[in-house]
Amino acid sequence: RSMLSPAAAMTSRARFALALGLGLLSLACVGFAPPNRPPLRSAPAVRRPATEPPAGAEGGEDPDPQDPASYPRMSDRDVAEYIDSLTMDDLKTSDEPPWDDLPEMEPLDDQPFTAEEEAKIKSGEWLPEWFGDWDGRDEPLDAPWRREAEGIIRDAVAMLDGAPLVVTDVFWDLAKLRVTVDRADDDDAQGAVTAEDTSRATRSIVAELDEVDPRLRILDRFDLEVTSPGAVADGVLATQRAFDAFKGFDVLVDTDNPISGVGRTLEGKLVEKTPTELHINKKGDIVRIPWHLVLQVRLPPALEETASGGVKGGGKKKKNNNNHGPRRWRRSPRR
Repeated sequence: RSMLSPAAAMTSRARFALALGLGLLSLACVGFAPPNRPPLRSAPAVRRPATEPPAGAEGGEDPDPQDPASYPRMSDRDVAEYIDSLTMDDLKTSDEPPWDDLPEMEPLDDQPFTAEEEAKIKSGEWLPEWFGDWDGRDEPLDAPWRREAEGIIRDAVAMLDGAPLVVTDVFWDLAKLRVTVDRADDDDAQGAVTAEDTSRATRSIVAELDEVDPRLRILDRFDLEVTSPGAVADGVLATQRAFDAFKGFDVLVDTDNPISGVGRTLEGKLVEKTPTELHINKKGDIVRIPWHLVLQVRLPPALEETASGGVKGGGKKKKNNNNHGPRRWRRSPRR
């Protein structure tokens, strides 16, 4: 019997443990089958010709959508090969339209209006169908259909009975048409425009525009607002007449920022006010401001005195006891 020192005994145990660990590791990597049982293997995938579509359930019956087990077993590779093998002839079935008989489509750019249609459009006799988000509301202010509508509005107000009224301004917005009416003689003895006056004017304008609305589509596309001049803050441009009068003048544009909530004021020379944008000249560059971001357009303090020289809506406060607000009318959506 040999006696081993404690250090030699620890070395022997370490070698035995290392050998045992390496043996177990080799068994785990190679794998082994339990006694009296065959090794586990995955079932082979059902292979089908790539040129044939997936068949139904056994017996030639169509698979039941409510029973997933009734569908044939196919691998992702089978499906990919089948899709890649399809051609246009395979997709042409009796239920599809006659592909070969379809006419060739031409780009829209190659289909302009004819000379006769262009003449009718310029004269306002015929208007094309509008599509898109704007629905034609971004047309310029001097478009024939706008001028025709303004003439109808002025005639509708002029034919009213009772105290004579006159249209002093027509303001086109992207979705709103604001008509300003005032006393025809501008006599303070007649008093300010009353709520009954704006109601009469609204009814007359709607009746006249409704007759031509299938062609002009004013009431379908715009909210009509009939109002009196009222009081305007000093230096604020609130009417189309004021915007036209102060073209080329310095203006201050107060804008809104719907994201941050903090707007800014831009300064420049007024170039143009369109139904969708406001154009100003800022140090030689034309800045186009979307109209829905404009809070107000005002004149610098040095020009406020000029604005009070007689342009209504340009800044001069007019004495008016009208506190009823504008009369709005909107057609109900068509169904």
